[in-house]
Amino acid sequence: MKLTCPDCLKPVPAADVNIQLGVGKCLSCNSVFSLVDQAGRPIINLRSSLPIAAPRHWRVDDFGPDLSIGWRWYTHAIWFLVFFAIFWNGFLLAWYTFAIGAFLKGGGWFAVIPIVFPMLHLLAGIGMIYWILVTFINRTEVRIASGELSVYQGPLPTWGNKRISVFEISQLFVTEQCHHRDHGYAYSYNLNVLLNSGERMSLLSSISEPADALYLERTLEQRLQIVDQRVAGDWVG
Repeated sequence: MKLTCPDCLKPVPAADVNIQLGVGKCLSCNSVFSLVDQAGRPIINLRSSLPIAAPRHWRVDDFGPDLSIGWRWYTHAIWFLVFFAIFWNGFLLAWYTFAIGAFLKGGGWFAVIPIVFPMLHLLAGIGMIYWILVTFINRTEVRIASGELSVYQGPLPTWGNKRISVFEISQLFVTEQCHHRDHGYAYSYNLNVLLNSGERMSLLSSISEPADALYLERTLEQRLQIVDQRVAGDWVG
């Protein structure tokens, strides 16, 4: 059987076909397509049978019907932001010491300008300090318990906490995001939920490693006894 790209209609050699994932890639137009339509019958997806180990430094607690997977936010990369924040906020401290001193000495309304002018820089400095604390202290916990799938991110207030009834979940799937950088591209991965109603919901975002996202998808689906199926737009590797 010969395969052709559904977009540019050029032939796709066997070397550019992944039978395990059921996809092919056209090097002419850089399109990735499913083999199911051209094969005429379902392609066995072996991705769910491939072993994926729990990521290092993740804690997995399995208590009968309950499952908890957690990890800290800390990474060594945060130290760059720590040193930058010291420089940034140290400069602002010196600036405001001088500006407030001049105002208190009777500098008049002109002395208010140096206080008001760097307000956005001050907010950015406070934001950096808070994010540093969040990275050192916070953790993420994905849990299945009492008929709910929940995501907790804390203890410092942040975004991303969710609670979903397990009876509403039809499928879990991973999507890829491409981020433009000055010297190329970077990729991150989102874990999503497809509800019985057809609605899609992002469960976790900005996962740096695809294997971590796939581990979560597979582990949660196994616990919820969901048969892994392809979803439009999911990441296939």
